[in-house]
Amino acid sequence: MKIAICEDEQNWIDSLKQLLFEYFNQRHIDYYLSVFSNGAELMENPKSYDIIFMDYQMDGLNGIEVSRQIRKVNNNSTIVFISSFPNVAIDAFEVDAFRFLVKPIDKEKLFQTLDLIRKRMESDDYLVIKSRTETTSIRMSEIILCESDGRHSLIYTTHGITNISKNIKEIEHQLPNENFFRCHKAYIVSFAHIRTFSNTEVMLDNGKSAFISRNYLTKFRNAFNEYVLKYNMERI
Repeated sequence: MKIAICEDEQNWIDSLKQLLFEYFNQRHIDYYLSVFSNGAELMENPKSYDIIFMDYQMDGLNGIEVSRQIRKVNNNSTIVFISSFPNVAIDAFEVDAFRFLVKPIDKEKLFQTLDLIRKRMESDDYLVIKSRTETTSIRMSEIILCESDGRHSLIYTTHGITNISKNIKEIEHQLPNENFFRCHKAYIVSFAHIRTFSNTEVMLDNGKSAFISRNYLTKFRNAFNEYVLKYNMERI
């Protein structure tokens, strides 16, 4: 899970970082944290985060203004506002904020908020991979290609590569077949990220390619045609 904190006071940053560490460590969930001291830094890459903890009052642009700019290009991130001023909570929901937490942040309320976000992610358009020691969540719209790597799998996304401790068959069962296709024993491709294809391989929009097994070719063509018709895309 990718998380950002946008806050200009170090004491509140340290407090939230400690609570986040405690939450995710207790639940054995991997997370990646980035901290930004102002909104301008965050807006340089607003698409990368599952959760953004946004301070309402900062030097320069306030949290509402920053969130408005983020929402112009990114409706996927879950925004949680944090502030010492509870009277501004209504403003936060203008930018589709998920929750408003008052400083100092109450541990129980923060943990409840994170539980609700995870529950929504698991029931929404996320691939959630659980193992004995960790849980990994990946937004399905960002998945380009899944590649077998022995007992593990490599998932190529719009943000990079994730190594998952599940085999490709297990991942296949969790992906909707109207959006993804197992075109080879070693590959699952996302229809949304196909650039072109031939009788032997699929080219993806990240430059990667995947083989198409001869036995899967007709089913692949039919499934892709159905996807194109459903989403009114230009045929390849």
